[in-house]
Amino acid sequence: MFEDSNPTFQNTVLFASDIGVGGDVHVTGSVYSGDGSFYTAGWLQTVDRADPATPPANQGRFYSRAGRPYFKSDAGNVFDLAITGSSGGGGGAGGLGVLIKDEGVALGTGTTIDFVGAGVTAEMLGNEATVTIPGGGGGATVVSTGTFNVEEVLYEETLGSITGSLVLSPVPQGYDHLKILLRGRSDAAVVAEWVRIYFNGDTTQANYRYGQDAGGTSQGAAAGDLSRIGVLVGASGPAGAPGLNMIDIPDYTVTGTHAAALTLLGERESSTSIFVRMNHLQWEQYAAINQIRLSPESGDFDVGTHVQIVGVGQRVLVTSVE
Repeated sequence: MFEDSNPTFQNTVLFASDIGVGGDVHVTGSVYSGDGSFYTAGWLQTVDRADPATPPANQGRFYSRAGRPYFKSDAGNVFDLAITGSSGGGGGAGGLGVLIKDEGVALGTGTTIDFVGAGVTAEMLGNEATVTIPGGGGGATVVSTGTFNVEEVLYEETLGSITGSLVLSPVPQGYDHLKILLRGRSDAAVVAEWVRIYFNGDTTQANYRYGQDAGGTSQGAAAGDLSRIGVLVGASGPAGAPGLNMIDIPDYTVTGTHAAALTLLGERESSTSIFVRMNHLQWEQYAAINQIRLSPESGDFDVGTHVQIVGVGQRVLVTSVE
C-alpha cells in the first residue's frame, strides 16, 4: 500500500495494489484502478477535459467535464460521481450521484430515488431511468358537460366626460341575441330626449321605423321613420333622475328578415310626472348587425351615463371532472 499526506501526480500513474491517501489528491494526468482499489480521506481533484477514451480491461478512469466529476469503466460506461466532503481535505465519503430531471429539466443529484403512487412505473435502460406517471392516478378521467344559456359582456362603459356617441364595433357574431342596458342623462337643455340607434353605420332615417306607447302620469303613442330606441333625462329634468332603457335585439345575425329591437324604457320629467314606455324598432335591411352606435337626438351623453352590451347564447360548459 502506498500512503502519503498530499501527493501530486503530473503524469499517468498505474498502481497494481491498494492506495490510501490521508489528505487530498491532485491529478493532472489520469488515474486507473486495476485489481486493487483507490480511496482518499480528503477529495479527488482532476483536470477538466473532454470525454476520455475507454480504459484497458479491469481498469477505470476518473475525469472532470464542465466542473462535474465522472468515472469511465472498461466497458465504456460513464458514471456521474457525487463526491462529498470539505474542500480542505477534512474527510468525507463518495458515491454514485443520480441526476434528477423533471420533464427534461435538471433538479439536482441524489443517491436514492423512491417512486410511489398508483399507476407509477419505472424502467431502467442502461444508465437512464424512465418513470411513467399516468394522468388521474392511472384511471380514466371523466369530464361531464352541459348546455346552458350564458350572458357575456361585450362592451361596458361609464362615461367620465360628455360624449356624443357610444359605439360597439365589430359586434361578435357568435351569440343568439343582444341585450343593451342604457342608464343616463343628456346635457341638452330639455326635460327629456330620445336616443337613436344606428346599425352597421346606416344613418338614413327612412330605413328605420319605430312605434312607442307611453303610460304613467299620462298616456300617449307615437310612430315614425326614425331610429328611436330609448330616452334620456335632459339637463332641465329633475336632478339625479336618469332615463332607463332595457333593449333586446333578438336574432341579430339573421339575414332573411329585417333586424328588430324591443325596448322597455322610462323617465321622470318632474316631481309629479313619471313615465314608462314600450318601444318597437325595425331596421328595414337584410343584413346581420356588425356595428351598433347610440347617440342622443340633440345633445350628448352626460357624465355618469352607463352602457352595457351583453351577448346571450348557448354554451357547452364543464360541470364536473372525476
